[in-house]
Amino acid sequence: MELAKIWGWWLVLICGVYLVRPSVCDMVLEMMERKEFVLISAWLSIFLGVPTVIFSSGIKELTALGILFTLNGLIRLAYPELMVKKAPLLRKYKQIPLSISALGLIYGLWLLVNYR
Repeated sequence: MELAKIWGWWLVLICGVYLVRPSVCDMVLEMMERKEFVLISAWLSIFLGVPTVIFSSGIKELTALGILFTLNGLIRLAYPELMVKKAPLLRKYKQIPLSISALGLIYGLWLLVNYR
């Protein structure tokens, strides 16, 4: 339950900032054009995903989120050049990452409401 609250607040805050201040999203996408940042974000994603899977206490939604973050990190770690190539496209079509952020915000709110 506590892990669901932590993820809920984290998603609401991060995704909310991206939606309220799209320039922050653009700044992160600009950093994604550098391989070093992609590798750092890959490790961060793995370090967030694996403990979430381990400590999700059978909550399917958290397990799925942990798996998603872990797979994302592993793919970025294995193919950092792919993200470096895709980042300019995502900057050009910023509505794609902003739509993902909107879904993340909704999911975070859902976690907060359902796991008080």
